[in-house]
Amino acid sequence: MYGIPADLDLSALAGQAVLQVTPGPYSAVLRLANGHEITLECELLLNDQPLALQALAQVQGRHIFGATPQGDDGILLLLDDGSRLVLLDSNPDYESFQISGPSLNLVV
Repeated sequence: MYGIPADLDLSALAGQAVLQVTPGPYSAVLRLANGHEITLECELLLNDQPLALQALAQVQGRHIFGATPQGDDGILLLLDDGSRLVLLDSNPDYESFQISGPSLNLVV
């Protein structure tokens, strides 16, 4: 909805463990070790394949190896097992996801 700044610094996510995944029928929350949370109400891709919000439990316990903006389309999270999780800015009328925490606040 709001787009993704090209110069967005996502370094606060790197190295963080996904401690908890809380799925719901229309959204999911990833809680990270450093106090950041990622609230998702968007389409997801895991290794270039669609992933339902309710299937996110498979990333619990993984560490985020790196995070980078993917143009205006979304954010790529590289996980420690080699997986690629893409959070897509998939809804032009509503918020797709939020990242909030001690050093980063973003609404897309």
